[in-house]
Amino acid sequence: MLTKPDLSSLQNTQERPRLRGLAVLIGFLMCVPVTAAVASQTSSGIFSLMVPPVSGLLALLVVNIPLRRFVPRFALTQSDLIVCFAIMSVAGAIAGEWASCVFPSVVKFPFEARTNPLFKDQFVKHTPDWLAIRDIAQVKDMEGGGLGWQYSLSKLPMFLPIYLAWGALVLSVCFAMQCINSLMRGAWCEKERLTFPLIQLPVAMSEGGGSSGMWKSKHMWIAFGIMFSIDMLNGLNYLFPNLPSIPVKDLFYIDRAFKEPPWSNIGDFRIAIYPFMAAIGLFMPSDLLFSFVAFFLLRKATHVALASQGIPQSTFSGTAIAPGPPYFDEQTWGAVLAMFLGAIWVSRDYLKGVWRDIRLGNRSEDGGIAHRWSFVGLVICFSITVGFGMIGGLPMAYMIPYVGLFLIFSIVLTRVRAQLGPPTHEFAFFGSNSIMGRFLGTKWLSDSQAVWVSNSFYFINRLYRNHPMPYQLEAMKMGTTEKLDQKKLFYIIGGATVVGLFLSFYFR
Repeated sequence: MLTKPDLSSLQNTQERPRLRGLAVLIGFLMCVPVTAAVASQTSSGIFSLMVPPVSGLLALLVVNIPLRRFVPRFALTQSDLIVCFAIMSVAGAIAGEWASCVFPSVVKFPFEARTNPLFKDQFVKHTPDWLAIRDIAQVKDMEGGGLGWQYSLSKLPMFLPIYLAWGALVLSVCFAMQCINSLMRGAWCEKERLTFPLIQLPVAMSEGGGSSGMWKSKHMWIAFGIMFSIDMLNGLNYLFPNLPSIPVKDLFYIDRAFKEPPWSNIGDFRIAIYPFMAAIGLFMPSDLLFSFVAFFLLRKATHVALASQGIPQSTFSGTAIAPGPPYFDEQTWGAVLAMFLGAIWVSRDYLKGVWRDIRLGNRSEDGGIAHRWSFVGLVICFSITVGFGMIGGLPMAYMIPYVGLFLIFSIVLTRVRAQLGPPTHEFAFFGSNSIMGRFLGTKWLSDSQAVWVSNSFYFINRLYRNHPMPYQLEAMKMGTTEKLDQKKLFYIIGGATVVGLFLSFYFR
């Protein structure tokens, strides 16, 4: 018996833009210069809106100008450019601070062991051969540097097993976060209507394939011309000091004006003007800007107040670097856990639907990865990460909350960035090591366990400026805006993570 076709589903399929293979290919090819830039110029990749992916998008827009005019068949559309930017941003994120933490752990131990007894007696001794180079004879020729790509390829048989071991850990963490994003994409990208301020610029740049939108704004070109002229003049002044300059950075250090306590304990406090930060501030909600200023001043006042009571203070007092009063890490973890519970409460109805889909195996409404498979992927990746810690002798009862707390923090950071769009987010050594050490102490850890947890999981306990999870969600949001196939986009994001990690190993 013939059935009447579902016209609504056919209409949705026809209206959905096609995710072109050309765009995917170009995006992955652009990962090479983007990851190279992030790996070699770390300061350009510490912001939420990283410089290399934006620069890569700008390069594609320039190339697209003659393509639109002479060979429109090969010209990139707005959807194509969004896909390219998503690939570049995810690859750039994983190539940032996470790779910069992992790669030194592969090669530095034998060099450090020559002068540092801690590395000689502990790290080299308690780190297996499949996780790091321990014999300096294997990497001695790297010390001088200046070697070409042929040398790098010749060392690949030695490094590849170690890269694969680290890749299993890092990618398990990344895919666990991607599965969480996939489970929550309906709430965060559609139902809760988070603003995603940081995707406004790449979307505006890509509008009309680069032929409309912001590119026709006189105000944008005036502002760009002024800032570009100032930066170019100051850059030339750096190379040729006899040329004039317009000072905009580090105009005055307030902390250096105070010579005696308690005011000398105020910590790093400088007056500076960064044009790009002012531009990013335009995308931020006014309440977030006010919060930045208000709580920064409150933090400085806290340092001074404690110093007046005989408690020495500095820039990092109260953090994992300098634990103690005013206990900023403890306060922050309290806020993180509260925001996580708040996010769960706000999404409770959505989560009930997600759990129903997981139990019944229902397909996703947007055509993306089914919630059941995202949940299965999360469990597998979580288990691999926990198992990696257990290989080093850490008990399961320690590793489960350890990994869980990191994912809780990641969820909060991702949601805050999607809602408010902070231009950068640095949590100095704020991670599972911090909170677990405060509650459980470290005396119970053996030497081998201490080496394992401090070295193997260092990448998830550092600064979080290049945290990959927000970039994954922003890619999904741009795909939702462009009505792209979420299932294919999921696989593309995963591929960009893998490519970005292993390219960053090569360029470091």
